[in-house]
Amino acid sequence: MRNIGAFLLLGQKERSHELLNFFLKDQRPPGWNHWAEVVWRNPQEPKLIGDKPHTWVGSDFFRAIRNMFVYERESDSMLVFGAGILEAWLNQPAGIEVRGLATHYGTVSYSMKKSGQSLAVNIWGKMHFPEGKIILKSPRAGGIKSVQINGKSSNMFKPDEVQIDEFPTNMILYY
Repeated sequence: MRNIGAFLLLGQKERSHELLNFFLKDQRPPGWNHWAEVVWRNPQEPKLIGDKPHTWVGSDFFRAIRNMFVYERESDSMLVFGAGILEAWLNQPAGIEVRGLATHYGTVSYSMKKSGQSLAVNIWGKMHFPEGKIILKSPRAGGIKSVQINGKSSNMFKPDEVQIDEFPTNMILYY
């Protein structure tokens, strides 16, 4: 489970989701929706499985899922949004919305909605602005071509992320 979050922090979103799906399919016993302390390769082989449910495995699962939506990057005091969001999630007509995420800086919410070659992102909540600013990782394939933040053009972006220095934020990313 720790590797799910590690891959995400290394910028390997697809690999983190691949590992997450692997672990979700390997919960034992099937249908119990938890992980044991020890999981053996062959489920038919009778061996010790340790504690069930095992709380450190569960807590690592929740941390990995939270990091997909938001995490604090301590090295430069940045708050990072959307690092684990898959583009396929944006194919819903309403897009996605996340509410009430607790961070070191306070509680935040955000929404993303795809429209043609653009992505509308709104971030709001009750938090103090991080010293190192906010980063939004792009969930879409293809590089970001331009960005508008709160109605103004911004050049604070790379092909795969946008740096945000205003909160709350309404932005449009163009691909």
